Amino acid sequence: RNAVGKVGTIYMTIPAGSDRGKVNVEVQGRLMTLEASSEDGRPIPTDARVVVTRVVSGNVLVVRPENPDGIDTRPAGGEGDPGKVER
Repeated sequence: RNAVGKVGTIYMTIPAGSDRGKVNVEVQGRLMTLEASSEDGRPIPTDARVVVTRVVSGNVLVVRPENPDGIDTRPAGGEGDPGKVER
């Protein structure tokens, strides 16, 4: 539950349908790699930034792309991150 609303990065591609991939997300100050599935069943590629929408069956996360207009493949917190101020 503490992961809901967090932004993470896909570590292992989430295939189309109900198959699972893996996501890296910080939960309670720890970077964790957890199983994840796509909210709408569409594939999400490795390195895409995603938002956790819910947690199901233990530690399986349901995620959606952070950018609703398309997949943003920049790693979370990386160079060019819109949440990071560059000077």
